[in-house]
Amino acid sequence: MRTDVLRNALAGTPAAPVLAVFDCIDIAGELLEEAFPGRVGEPKGLFLHLQPPASMQGKAVALYRAHAAELVRRAKAGGDLRPATRAEVLVALLATSLRAPLRSEAQACVETLFAEVFSDVVPAQAREAWAGQVEADIAEVQRQLRVPGRTLEAGRRAA
Repeated sequence: MRTDVLRNALAGTPAAPVLAVFDCIDIAGELLEEAFPGRVGEPKGLFLHLQPPASMQGKAVALYRAHAAELVRRAKAGGDLRPATRAEVLVALLATSLRAPLRSEAQACVETLFAEVFSDVVPAQAREAWAGQVEADIAEVQRQLRVPGRTLEAGRRAA
């Protein structure tokens, strides 16, 4: 989807913050086109699940790209869309860190996920308490933060 006309119309106006929405629409379209050339075989309703969650609004577009890319990969593989994406886990952990210091295990998860999303900025530096600890902890948070209605069946009903 091309949003250049709207982008140009809003640039420099009080509505300029809305431009991030158009970035997300473009990213979703690119990811869907890559995974499903010509959009052939794209699961019906998948696009609806690619809208940015409230927790990501106003955040870096790279977070949204990682989130949407993970959902598209899962859908293409026929996987479950309900577990939180790794980007959603990162956002949740960062929000938690504003309320209280993170334990070392959670901080290792943040460092790992931040390096995934912003690989061009930050190298991975996480120290695990035991081999596989970070991935196990991330998987547990993904399960805890799952989005029950994020299924392709739910998307089909809404579409």
